[in-house]
Amino acid sequence: MLRMYWDIGEMLTGSQMADGWGQKTLERLSVDMKNEFPKIKGFSVRNMQFMMQFYNEYNSELTMVKTIGTPITKSPISQLNKNTKVDKYPYKKLKR
Repeated sequence: MLRMYWDIGEMLTGSQMADGWGQKTLERLSVDMKNEFPKIKGFSVRNMQFMMQFYNEYNSELTMVKTIGTPITKSPISQLNKNTKVDKYPYKKLKR
């Protein structure tokens, strides 16, 4: 079900970006989908808007994760130890 929402949202978003169509297209597509698949519910105009929103929200988050994320070649602990300066004698700083 999620994959279907993702695919339809991707298709609708791509068509909207390419063609620049408005609300009437979603209404016509909704009627066509209901006629083509009468046993499947969920092809209302509002649901198609939700599909587009679902695709756009999670696609932007996935894109952000892909661009920001850097591969970790070593363990996070070794990277932390490498970047952190550790005082070998912390007890010398204590005042008596």
